[in-house]
Amino acid sequence: MKRHWLLMSASIVSEVAAIVIASTAIPLLYRKIIDVTSQATDRQVVAHDLMVLVGLLTLALVATNMICRRISNFSLISFRANVTRDLTRSVFETLQKHSYSFFSNEFAGALVSKQNRFIGGFEQVYSFFLFTVIDSSIGLASSIIVLAFVSPLLCVLFVAWAIIFIGAVMWLTPKQRTRNLARAVAQSRLTALFADVLSNILTVKAFAGESSEKQLMNERSQDSYEKLLWARQGRARINLVQTTLTTLLQGGLMIVAVLLWIRGEISAGTIVLIQIYLVRAAETVWSIGRDTLEFQSAVDDAQEMAKILDMPTEVSDPSKPEPSRIASGMIRFDDVTFAYDSRRSIFEHFNLTVRSGEKIALVGHSGAGKTTITKLLLRFLDVQAGAVTIDGQDIRWITQEDLRRNIGYVSQEPLLFHRTLRENITYGNPDASELEIEEAAKKARAHDFIVALPNGYETLVGERGIKLSGGERQRVAIARAMLKNAPILVLDEATSSLDSESEKHIQEALDEAMKGRTTLVIAHRLSTIRKMDRILVFEEGKVIEEGSHEDLIAKGGVYSSLWNQQSGGFIADPEELTATT
Repeated sequence: MKRHWLLMSASIVSEVAAIVIASTAIPLLYRKIIDVTSQATDRQVVAHDLMVLVGLLTLALVATNMICRRISNFSLISFRANVTRDLTRSVFETLQKHSYSFFSNEFAGALVSKQNRFIGGFEQVYSFFLFTVIDSSIGLASSIIVLAFVSPLLCVLFVAWAIIFIGAVMWLTPKQRTRNLARAVAQSRLTALFADVLSNILTVKAFAGESSEKQLMNERSQDSYEKLLWARQGRARINLVQTTLTTLLQGGLMIVAVLLWIRGEISAGTIVLIQIYLVRAAETVWSIGRDTLEFQSAVDDAQEMAKILDMPTEVSDPSKPEPSRIASGMIRFDDVTFAYDSRRSIFEHFNLTVRSGEKIALVGHSGAGKTTITKLLLRFLDVQAGAVTIDGQDIRWITQEDLRRNIGYVSQEPLLFHRTLRENITYGNPDASELEIEEAAKKARAHDFIVALPNGYETLVGERGIKLSGGERQRVAIARAMLKNAPILVLDEATSSLDSESEKHIQEALDEAMKGRTTLVIAHRLSTIRKMDRILVFEEGKVIEEGSHEDLIAKGGVYSSLWNQQSGGFIADPEELTATT
């Protein structure tokens, strides 16, 4: 908000001016007009004074009030738009800073829902500040001051009523908060389920899961409905209390005002003034109660995202990062210790050196630590002890962006944006020329199927690349990594989604892409890694064998056993091997 202090100040100052005119000056002028007209014996005598008063009311006060309102309105529109834009950017930037593990534990749909409620919360909170705190405070203060002059008794009664009213609202509001929080949580769970099902709709249909998902959706929506109803019933009870107290105020104070007029202690204009103040004060105090509930609801809605924004990031950039010195791509894991939790230790005092330009393969059964190596290298996770260095520089001393600019990565599941093929291929190198884009696509054996599409490289691939086959998505992901032209290349089962013929062509392209680059390949299909400089066999976070394909076959150890036991070129599951035996 401080970034846009000028617009904020304009909205506040003009709003204050408008409310002072509306709540003080105009009612006092109405009182004067009523007194002049009711006490006049000769209309012609008071005509001039009356026209001056009416002109002052219409031309000066009403016009000034309208001008102030318009200034406040236009300033507020610009102010809200600016802050909403900045908040959206801030939330997006903060979420991006969280680590891979954070997003593994959060639903994307739920995060979007929380972000929307957070932004909407600002709108309501600022409206509460401007139109309730400022307007109501000035309006009530003006009413109390004027009433104190015209009738101290009415002023005392009004203040006593206001204290009772606001006290009742403040007492009831915290009780409502429990209901609001329950409603917000239920809504997030419903949105998360909705997004999860839609993003996995192919699985739902393939496994005939429509009925079970419908049942689960019915349960979640019913829970959301019940929490929403519970929250709104609580607000309805509070509104009932407000209505009762407001009715007592208007009826009671008007009776007292009439009795004071009968006794000659106040004029007819004062009765009109009191009636104006009573109506306005009742509306003001009512809005305080209503807006306090809205304010609390907005805060409760924003709380889930606010907690996320306050969470420390699991993987953070250094406060004073060093310039990146990554060039040749020599990698070292120096006495590394890492565990996902206290019950799941992966590495203890682990050491590994990958020479610049060396091509190594990581093999072993699931859970042996292969993928964790790549996550630590990319700083999706941080080591608990030891260090990972590239070209002698601890990767924790540079920014994550600088680190990852130097690593080309192809995951087992090809991850594509719902954008054009061109945008997906150039994601790591947006300044690439048309010739470079096509060359990378040709090397990845993607160019031919791309140009055969109606829109070629401008074809939208659908959410997560759903419009492409698995092999096509993988080839696009490989083309993206090739075009990035980074000194380090990480391939996590990069050919797993390809048929045998495509794999043959892709393997040739990958062999070309790996030239001159430090390369780490995770493979279950051992036939794809025979040409690696070195093969590391992992078991329970330790390298139990290493060497070239020929050397490891000659040793007759674990790798040789895996090679001989493969079915269709993949490492077989130990339980399957036992069953087969």
